[in-house]
Amino acid sequence: MVLIHLATGRKSTRARLTRLLRAETCMMLGIGAILLLRFMVVDEIDAIASLRHSEVLMAVQGGETIRNDGAADPVMTMATWGKDIQEACRSGLAETAILHNETARRRKREIETAAIQKMRIPSDEMLKDSRLIDGRPKYKHCKNVFIDLGSNIGDSIAYFVETEFDLCTREWASKFGHERKFRHGLSRIKLDTAFPAFTANSTGSNRASGLFRKYMPVHEDACVYGMEGNPAFTERLKKLENLLMLMEPRPVQHVHIHTQTVIAGKDGLTELYLDEHSTENNFWGSSILSSQQDAVKTAERNGGRTVSTPVTAISLTTLLWSTLMPFKPNAIDGNETSGG
Repeated sequence: MVLIHLATGRKSTRARLTRLLRAETCMMLGIGAILLLRFMVVDEIDAIASLRHSEVLMAVQGGETIRNDGAADPVMTMATWGKDIQEACRSGLAETAILHNETARRRKREIETAAIQKMRIPSDEMLKDSRLIDGRPKYKHCKNVFIDLGSNIGDSIAYFVETEFDLCTREWASKFGHERKFRHGLSRIKLDTAFPAFTANSTGSNRASGLFRKYMPVHEDACVYGMEGNPAFTERLKKLENLLMLMEPRPVQHVHIHTQTVIAGKDGLTELYLDEHSTENNFWGSSILSSQQDAVKTAERNGGRTVSTPVTAISLTTLLWSTLMPFKPNAIDGNETSGG
């Protein structure tokens, strides 16, 4: 299964990119492979809020986690972590079934906070260490693939990951769902990409969770690939990648976010015209086209001078060949079965 998210609010642009993606993929893998992949494009997803979470120093060595106290613990898996929180949620739901809604809400938040505290989160020093990213392969062979074109602050990747951790909400919402105010007041486990960190205090909805659960119910075997050109988000996205690759339990098999990189007609270098106008939308209008309306507005505010920066360009053919190579019907051992 392959999901591709196109981060563009312009319907005409999204339609053109969708047609091009399908055409490129058909040429490489053949129409039969497309049907097997159940290839689809995900529409735009809203941004997330910012909340903070504490750090835990850790390093992974030979199947054990070395904590800051020097003790070694077995590697924590999503199966183990998920089983524990589901049992706690069902027990908590039974306890609060006859109690006031506010008590039930508070109990759910306590359960999720305790579950987050069991996670093993890398230290901030490890999150910032780009050498860890350089030492990992960019692509791997995964059963499922999520590609985020235009990652911005990493919010769409966060939505994808949150779906794997938000195990309580559906059970509790179904129990109290007849009371709409209560249903929308439920906390949920949320990944804030600003730090990055997990929190149980958010009550906003994950609009993509239903789609992700339908097409990729298990994320632990998925590869996630992002792409973002704006250098303002490079450090943030690198920290997000390190978090998802080093934390326990690891919610996905592999993550690589191409920073200061854009989709273009051919591989090489290109100019990215920056949007410094759309502050409320995290400068979502940056484009390789100087005529893009937000780049134009930025130039108008800059005395008519456009603001641009050189970035790496990757063609759709290169990106799809690298990420989807393992899905070729005639893929062989080696690079083709492990990604480009």
